[in-house]
Amino acid sequence: MYRISVLFIALILACNNGKEQERSWHYTKSYPLSNVHPMSITGDQSNLYISSGMKTELHKMNYDGGLIEAIKNIRKPKYINLLSPGEVLVAESEAHVATRVKNQESINTVPTNEFLDTPYGVSASGHSLVITDYFKNRIYYNKEGKVMSFGKPGVADGDFNGPTDIQMMNGMIYVSDSRNNRVQVFDDNAKHKLSIGELDKIRMTGGIYVTKDELAVTDYQGNRVLIYSLTGKLKQVLTENFDQPSDVFIRGKEMFVTNFYSNSIAVFTKF
Repeated sequence: MYRISVLFIALILACNNGKEQERSWHYTKSYPLSNVHPMSITGDQSNLYISSGMKTELHKMNYDGGLIEAIKNIRKPKYINLLSPGEVLVAESEAHVATRVKNQESINTVPTNEFLDTPYGVSASGHSLVITDYFKNRIYYNKEGKVMSFGKPGVADGDFNGPTDIQMMNGMIYVSDSRNNRVQVFDDNAKHKLSIGELDKIRMTGGIYVTKDELAVTDYQGNRVLIYSLTGKLKQVLTENFDQPSDVFIRGKEMFVTNFYSNSIAVFTKF
């Protein structure tokens, strides 16, 4: 009888573990944006931040889509990432700089000792900073005060063709290599470690978001979002309710995807 009970408990635990592994993303809802044309999205516990790629604004919103503040004079913003609660980093492509933004009264250029042609994405971790330069096909990298750049035009590992979004996470640097249709992963010494998505018929990688165990990638021209493990295994492909998805942001069990063409946000829940 004791052995049967132990086996029964083991079976229940195994089933529960299987259910945990089967959790995936499911479409929940969409809501429109008013004259935003969203390029990129990020957020903290209280608010969403959305860059308006066709305008010169950064929109601070609540999680129901209500506008809190339109921060103006952001010169052709591209991809953004959270720096700290209430403060984001913005790549200002037309101004050739990256910028720290809290509100309309707090907009400060991030100093670099290298001219940026067309900055597209920016991310920071600790005292390190990375910025993609789209037309130079390079990554500006300030590693705790030591400044370097890496990358060159091409298709080999470590080469780029239009690097856009970038994120520092898990001690690694993740780069959306848009026209090579992949995401490249580098360690904190800028050494190439992995390329993700090359076999998955991505038409153009757009925005990326990295959690402690997943990588989400928008396929801008393919109208898809692909979910990978951090080792590059394809876990899920989402295809519904997208219209040129430009970026993705994950907060806990919720995922927010900006649709550039339809000027909307699609929301997904993990269960």
